[in-house]
Amino acid sequence: LEQQLTEMPKLRDQIKSLTADLAKVAQERDKAAGERDAAVAECKAMKERYSAALADVQRLIDAVKTLEPNTTGGLGMKLERVEDIKKPGQGPIVVRKLLEGGAAERSGQVSAGDYMLAVNGKSLNGMLIDDVLKLIVGKAGTK
Repeated sequence: LEQQLTEMPKLRDQIKSLTADLAKVAQERDKAAGERDAAVAECKAMKERYSAALADVQRLIDAVKTLEPNTTGGLGMKLERVEDIKKPGQGPIVVRKLLEGGAAERSGQVSAGDYMLAVNGKSLNGMLIDDVLKLIVGKAGTK
């Protein structure tokens, strides 16, 4: 009995230590749950941003499909590939400039800085600018 009584303070200290450890674990669990919830919220926000960007891309694709070419058969815009350092020649095509009075400018549906990802459903990824132009430039006087 004496031995058990002498061990009681040690047991009390161990219980206090375990209780403190459990409290820390609970705090870490709650912090992780908060971080998870924040990550889920950020993912949802990114989805909304990308959905909006996809809508802009679709608007551009639709605009390219319906633009009336000028007398030379062009659309009146200068294109450039944004180079991807990791994958040369794989970056997106961007509209760098609209030519004054060109079909692109007159349509009001294309802006400098717009990205072209596909034409008539055909991906432009890896395609040379000259090949992209062949897809979007029609014969003079055609629509």
